[in-house]
Amino acid sequence: MYEGVEVMLQAWSDKPVNFKGEFFNYENVPVYPKPVQRPHPRFWVGCARTEDSFRWAGENGFHLMTLPYLYRDPGALPAFIKIYRDNLAKAGRDAGKMDILGKFHIYVSSSLEKAIEEAAPYLDNYLDVHTKADLDRKEVGLLIQREAETQIREGFVLAGDPERVADTIRKWSEPNGLTTISGTFHFGGMPQEMALKSIRLFAEKVMPQFK
Repeated sequence: MYEGVEVMLQAWSDKPVNFKGEFFNYENVPVYPKPVQRPHPRFWVGCARTEDSFRWAGENGFHLMTLPYLYRDPGALPAFIKIYRDNLAKAGRDAGKMDILGKFHIYVSSSLEKAIEEAAPYLDNYLDVHTKADLDRKEVGLLIQREAETQIREGFVLAGDPERVADTIRKWSEPNGLTTISGTFHFGGMPQEMALKSIRLFAEKVMPQFK
């Protein structure tokens, strides 16, 4: 990945790609068209399992994407984000100009209990498929996979009535310094109209609380 990113950044520059590495080798390769954003589009890096990934994202001044619900220990994510920020500072980057994104499943309904009733079966479907796709991902070390109802009740999914969803966003954002929330609204084979209803409630009742 590290080599691939270096190649991408060269490809977006005004010069041909010249790169020799363990996995990629290019000599004087021009790449067109160039991106409209200069020097290149905003670059985000998804980090989850290792200190090295958070360190590397900071050293290179990339924006950060995280999965706050992933960890067994609630102190794991703040510790990782500190590593990211420390390495931003070491590289002379302004942490105040960088974005930190938290990715969540989101389901807005009339109440917490209604959200569990409606969304938990589809979240279970999602988790089942995710587990089968990555058989080596066990509940070891920092990582944990909770059942759907537990995730919803304990706030690892942004779910419930609009006020509860907004409060859960604040719960995650403020201590971790999240600047951006990314939502998966349509998951686990959920009917489209269910997802659209949730999206509309989020747009009408939750988003205005953060303007």
